Amino acid sequence: MHYNYIEFLWPGMLLLTVYILIDFYRKRKDNLLRRLVFYSFLFYVLNVLHQALGGIFIPPLPTDGYQGPLRLFQPYPFYFVWDFVRMLDYGLGPAFRIVRPSFYNLLFLAPLGFYLPCLFRVKSVMQVALIAFLVSLMIESAQLLTTVTGLVMRRSFNVDDLLLNTLGAVLVFVFYPRVSEWIFGDHWRL
Repeated sequence: MHYNYIEFLWPGMLLLTVYILIDFYRKRKDNLLRRLVFYSFLFYVLNVLHQALGGIFIPPLPTDGYQGPLRLFQPYPFYFVWDFVRMLDYGLGPAFRIVRPSFYNLLFLAPLGFYLPCLFRVKSVMQVALIAFLVSLMIESAQLLTTVTGLVMRRSFNVDDLLLNTLGAVLVFVFYPRVSEWIFGDHWRL
């Protein structure tokens, strides 16, 4: 059977480019800095969707080889730490191959720690944590659902991803005011 893989990144980038051109034509330089940050946010959202799902297979892939849904769900918090310690028996190279995806998960939603206060005026660390957690939960749930239905290649629901995604956004939020003031001074007002 022939499977067609439909990717969303390039059509999304094309639509974003058209939106930006129309917006520039209509608003010219009105509130330009804020609009540029908003464009970068839209670009970031497209990339998050691309990294989380990529695209879909039409028709869906067969799902009979997954050995049940329990293989698609990792429910233990900080399991990557145990994996890292276990892999140290084989040397640092294999151990760091375990940690690398966890580091990427820490960075994955970290930009939300910047965009939420900057564009959406979120002021509380608890609000940022809740929003980042809910976004991560939606991503993980979408990955699980689209895997079970065969629409994407095998992805799993991982509790560590929820924790690390949330932590990344919170860390950026906590350091955002200090770093932006240090780099830009009082000129960084949107």
